[in-house]
Amino acid sequence: MKRITTTILLGLLLAAPAFGQKPVRKPVLPSKSSATTAAPSKPTQSKPTSGYINGHEYVDLGLSVKWATCNVGASSPEGYGNYYAWGETSTKSSYDEDNCKTYNVSMGSIAGDPSYDAARSNWGGTWRLPTANERDELINKCQRTWTTVGGHAGYKVTGPSGNSIFLPAAGYRYRKSLGRTGDHGNYWSAAPDESNTQNAYSLNFYSGYFYRGYNNRGNGFSVRAVSE
Repeated sequence: MKRITTTILLGLLLAAPAFGQKPVRKPVLPSKSSATTAAPSKPTQSKPTSGYINGHEYVDLGLSVKWATCNVGASSPEGYGNYYAWGETSTKSSYDEDNCKTYNVSMGSIAGDPSYDAARSNWGGTWRLPTANERDELINKCQRTWTTVGGHAGYKVTGPSGNSIFLPAAGYRYRKSLGRTGDHGNYWSAAPDESNTQNAYSLNFYSGYFYRGYNNRGNGFSVRAVSE
């Protein structure tokens, strides 16, 4: 009897864990029926950085609007394209105050109005002249380099996205003359000068300078279109 009791006590001591040591537990594995497989995540779709609107190419500079790669009337980024008096939608042989239909006329922004906006009238779709604020984004939010493309000087404008457009120094037309090609660029915005009905706001530049300006509405300037 004593021998049996001793054997039982010895077995209990061997089965018990050491002092302070927690018993090891086997991990609980999920059964095959409860195991699940995570569904693959959908790839994130990024915005296109370039494309076409109504047959005309744009570039996303990372600004509030897309910018056209060419001037209205041009077939390449370096092409000068057509010249328009502010608020007019067709070219003409002479540009001055006397034959400008918006000169000394009180009016608001012409953005998107096909009767006055040369971009919307000629290219259609959602193309239009840039507002003054959209013009200012090129000045305040972009990097610029004076360079030559296809034999024409102008500014390469690079936006926050890393994409760029080229604005040629196309000069301007006044009366029957074309002046300052190759060294000056003048681009209309859709905004009139609120304090002077003879002027409208524009983007102007030459080597070393890139600035907001206002000019006589009768001048023939370039048009670079934008779209949402």
